Amino acid sequence: MLNMTIYQSNGEEELFVRKDKEQLAPGTSDTKHTVVIDEEQTFQEMDGFGASFTDSAAYLIHQVLETKQRSELMTRLFDPNEGIGLSVLRQPMGASDYARDFYSYNDMPEGQTDVELDQFSIAHDEEDIIPLLK
Repeated sequence: MLNMTIYQSNGEEELFVRKDKEQLAPGTSDTKHTVVIDEEQTFQEMDGFGASFTDSAAYLIHQVLETKQRSELMTRLFDPNEGIGLSVLRQPMGASDYARDFYSYNDMPEGQTDVELDQFSIAHDEEDIIPLLK
């Protein structure tokens, strides 16, 4: 027998709630769908669940939400007991398709280059993204 843990989300009522442990055992099924579990073969391990603070999401969270709303949101996102327990962030470097504007960490006027990265700056991210990551 293989023990497993089930998490369920149901809108506002339940968010990533851990359910009682269920057991899987060999047996028969009346449905057309059968799950076969081979305990001897592992394909991957779950490292965590995650999301991303894109430029536009960070702006909305940091600039639009009130302090209390922002704190509640962060708890609902990252707290494993009172929220969904996110543990991994994939953070875009520079503008992504969800950025408010195009930017990079070394923007230069057309035709100019900065091979030595003298103009390199993360100033854009210091406004909204980095405060949320802290």
